Amino acid sequence: MKRRGSGILLHVTSLPSPHGIGDAGPGAYRFVDFLAETKQSYWQILPLNPTGPDHYNSPYHSFSAFAANPWLISPEHLIQDGLLAKKDVPTSPGFSVDRVNYHKTIDYKKKLFAKAFDRFRDQTRDLEYEKFCSENEYWLDDFVLFVALKYRFDGRGWHEWPQDIRDREPEALQGARRELHEHVEMNRFLQFVFSEQWLSLKHYC
Repeated sequence: MKRRGSGILLHVTSLPSPHGIGDAGPGAYRFVDFLAETKQSYWQILPLNPTGPDHYNSPYHSFSAFAANPWLISPEHLIQDGLLAKKDVPTSPGFSVDRVNYHKTIDYKKKLFAKAFDRFRDQTRDLEYEKFCSENEYWLDDFVLFVALKYRFDGRGWHEWPQDIRDREPEALQGARRELHEHVEMNRFLQFVFSEQWLSLKHYC
C-alpha cells in the first residue's frame, strides 16, 4: 500500500431512497459527495448480484456471478434517460425509510420497469444496448432465459423443472425462448440499464 487511506463499508441497498430500497440514484451520488468532503478514499460495497427471497435476499447468495440486481436501478435516472415520465414515478410512494420490504418494493419497481421497457422498445435502435448485449453474450443469454424460466416455474430450483428443460435439450430451450420472449427481453434490458447506471456512478466516484 503506497499510502494510507480510509473509507466506509455500505451496501447500495442501505442508501436513502424513496423507492423502497437504496439504488444507483441521487442518494448514491450524495453519498459519494459525502465521502469526498470527508476525505475518504474508499467505498467498499457488498455484492451487487441478483438476490432472492428463498435466501432472505442476501447479497452473498446469488444465482449469477455476472448479473446485477435490477432492484438497484434508479427510477430518477430512468426519467433522465427519457424511459419514464415524471408522472410515472410517485414522489412519495410510502415506503419505510428504515427497512426494505422486498415484496412490496419488487411489485412497485416491476410496474415502473414495464413502462420503461415499453418506451425503450418504441425508440430507435440503441447502439450502446447492442454493444452491451454482444460483449456480454457469454453469460447474458443464459442468464435472462434462466430468470424467465425460474419465474415460469414459480421460483422452484432448476432441478425441479421439466426434464428436457433441466437437461438443457436444445429444442426445449428454443421453445422456452419463444414462449418467454417478452420476459427474456425485459431481463436483458434491465441488465443493460443497471450497467449504464452503475458505470455512470463509478465515473462520478
